Amino acid sequence: MVQLTGTMSFNLDPPPGFAGFDEHKPLRIYHRNLPHWRQAGAWYAVTFRLNDALPQSKLQALKRHRQLWELQHPEPRDESLWHQFAREVAAMTERWMDEGYGVCHFRNRELAQIVSETLQFYEDKKCSVPCFTIMPNHVHAVMHPYDGHELEDVLKSVKGWSSRQVNQVL
Repeated sequence: MVQLTGTMSFNLDPPPGFAGFDEHKPLRIYHRNLPHWRQAGAWYAVTFRLNDALPQSKLQALKRHRQLWELQHPEPRDESLWHQFAREVAAMTERWMDEGYGVCHFRNRELAQIVSETLQFYEDKKCSVPCFTIMPNHVHAVMHPYDGHELEDVLKSVKGWSSRQVNQVL
């Protein structure tokens, strides 16, 4: 058993041209399951997962959590409340995915390589992806869509292409 102690800190310089959220610039907010914030020129930390990375019991727990939250926070809802809720859901989801549920296809180097190559391919075409990590059942990436490309469309392309390639290997 390996035990890690202490605190790790990475003080790396941001990528060239990095621009995080700027409260003074226009912001587009839309809601699906959670609020999505979009801002021209911003960079995003994204996570996407294999379909079975969360068991049905956890998906049901997320649904119940949202129902309870909506009862406790009726309309109209303040955006800061949505933001807090989104952080809670993200933290729960991350913790559950890190438990390694599901088949964890990305433990297979060949399959993980497909995702890596796909992210690198789109780097030249639709977005900047200065860093990413491929976990056994999900992927984390920092992405900056190029002008004329929406984050949702880039992710759709990345996930669509890599899933077709992975499924061909499987």
